[in-house]
Amino acid sequence: MAETTPLPPRWRLWLLRAVYLLLFVGMAPRMWAYVVSPGALIEPHEGVGNAFYVALASLALIGVRFPLTMLPLLLLQLFYKAVWLIFVGWPLIETGELSEPLSDGLFRAMAIGVVLDLLLIPWVYVGRHYFVRIIQRDGGV
Repeated sequence: MAETTPLPPRWRLWLLRAVYLLLFVGMAPRMWAYVVSPGALIEPHEGVGNAFYVALASLALIGVRFPLTMLPLLLLQLFYKAVWLIFVGWPLIETGELSEPLSDGLFRAMAIGVVLDLLLIPWVYVGRHYFVRIIQRDGGV
């Protein structure tokens, strides 16, 4: 019989459910409305970003029911926000284009998102479930 990964505590699962629900309620209605009836043609690159947010927010609803199954969604969110902060936000600060990073809404939202994801993701579970099991199953890297 295969070993199972120990589950995070119940309070952590409810906290994850709350995060998924907040992500869905906070983004899905607004982003769906923008994509479905934008008022004008959407520029292709902007459309990709908006479609990504529609998918992210909509899939978060599944996370309310299955918080651990949808952890890759939070890992994706953490990664794209961290990449944006490092490769887009920080250069804007260095060049002076973004002089007040904590007062800029987008920069602040990305930074808060990274911090919250780092705190909320059950890292022990992620490590055991996604990395240790794969290494054990495949016999190494």
